[in-house]
Formats: sequence, C-alpha cells, structure tokens
Amino acid sequence: YLTCILYLTPKVWKPEDGGYLRCYLGCDSNDDDGYSANTVIDIAPLFGRLVVFKSQQVLHEVLPTYRPNRLAVTAWLLKDDNSRITKESDR
Repeated sequence: YLTCILYLTPKVWKPEDGGYLRCYLGCDSNDDDGYSANTVIDIAPLFGRLVVFKSQQVLHEVLPTYRPNRLAVTAWLLKDDNSRITKESDR
C-alpha cells in the first residue's frame, strides 16, 4: 500500500499542539512497537504538507493531538496482486 496524507491543519500550528506522524525506519519485520528502529522521524502536520510512504514497510503512528482542529486527508493506493503495469513497448 502507498499511503498519501495531505495536511489541512490551520496555518497557525505550534509544536506543542502535537499530532505528529511518527515513522519508525529500519525496524525488524516482527517489530510492532518500533523498538528496533534505526531511525525515528516525527513529521509535523503543517498546512499543505504531503507525506507519501509505503505503509506496509514503514511502521508509523500518530502522536496525541492537543488541539481540536488537526485536519488531514488520507488516501491509500492499493495494487491488486494480479494487476500488471505495462510499458508502451509491451503493447
């Protein structure tokens, strides 16, 4: 799955408002908590920011939000296992 998040949080956002997307990079395949992550990245929900990542490969969570209007649009792009992307030269 490819996850796409577009943040629509109002432009006045402060770090203490919370709502970060936390991504745990380089985790072991059996890690559900992020304890084995090589790197942890916190992404602020800034207005207009687009975040795209492979959600089955990047362990992630949304941290607590301390303001009522943290807004985002999320889309998941899925690929059917039977589908195939073709190039013009394949036709």
